[in-house]
Amino acid sequence: MIPHNRPTLGHEESQAAARVLSSGWIAQGEEVLALEKEFGEYIKLPAENVVAVSSGSAALYMSLTIANAKNKYVSASAYSCRSIFNAIQLSGGIPNFLDVEEVSVNASLKKNNADIYIIAHMFGLPDLNVDNKRGYFLIEDAAQALGAKIKNIQVGLFGDIGVFSLGATKMITSGGQGGIILSKNRDISDLARKMRDYDSIVDAIPRFNFQMTDIQAAIAREQLKKLPEFIFRRASIFEKYQKAGLPVIDSISQDVKPVRFRAVIFTDSAKVISCQNALLESGIRSIVPVTEDELLTTNTLVPNAADLSKKTLSIPIYPSLSDNDVNKIISICSKVLKI
Repeated sequence: MIPHNRPTLGHEESQAAARVLSSGWIAQGEEVLALEKEFGEYIKLPAENVVAVSSGSAALYMSLTIANAKNKYVSASAYSCRSIFNAIQLSGGIPNFLDVEEVSVNASLKKNNADIYIIAHMFGLPDLNVDNKRGYFLIEDAAQALGAKIKNIQVGLFGDIGVFSLGATKMITSGGQGGIILSKNRDISDLARKMRDYDSIVDAIPRFNFQMTDIQAAIAREQLKKLPEFIFRRASIFEKYQKAGLPVIDSISQDVKPVRFRAVIFTDSAKVISCQNALLESGIRSIVPVTEDELLTTNTLVPNAADLSKKTLSIPIYPSLSDNDVNKIISICSKVLKI
């Protein structure tokens, strides 16, 4: 079976985890500090502005808490991860879910007013809306887009807060779960660090354990070294899909440099089903990236997102996918789509 996605882990990650185990210190410690420094160097921020946490979902919740979301309107695309819905609910925000632009994964911000916006770079495609911030508090969800750029600036640096996921199948992983919060505003980063370090501060503010372990951080450090290689390999596979004529969703702006976290075919709903079934018959898993049931609000309120959910299929694209597997996927999809 060729899975839809899988992490790319090797001997270096095993050695890193073993190093931490043999040190006798496995909780948050020096490895977490080193990851924050190295992640900051990659994204061009001081280490103090980068906070490693237990998951991307935790990072979203913490960001909304820092933004004082309780009883405030929080806008986000209905065509996005369920973690956004959960974080808004848990933080006490008032959700206002937006449609996407026609045949696009980017949120439509037209005629919309909110106190806080969460703008997600879906599938690794940067959303230019983050480059037009106007007065509201912006949380930039770059969970699927580590390494992507807008006008040669790393995504995550446009919002008041940038959020990344280091989950099992993201651009890099810290061993299954993990996340990063960062901000150009040191005061915001300090607040995030105080939230995370729940047992180190004596005050009346409720806190929770959002810490990353040193084992997670050690694995993530090795993955971060490999990120350029991962980005290159994903781009090579995506280019093969494009050259074969597969109708994969892409950015049309010259101002953005995507990362190929997902290869998502856009076609009619009947062909989505046929293609998925044909791939499965050959032992290849694919997924509808956001199903109708997974939309974050009622379908009738977001017709473009509802349409997108019926006409998209995500096919395998990850660094360890072989060229033979890529060619097999192309052959099957091309036959179904009559390319």
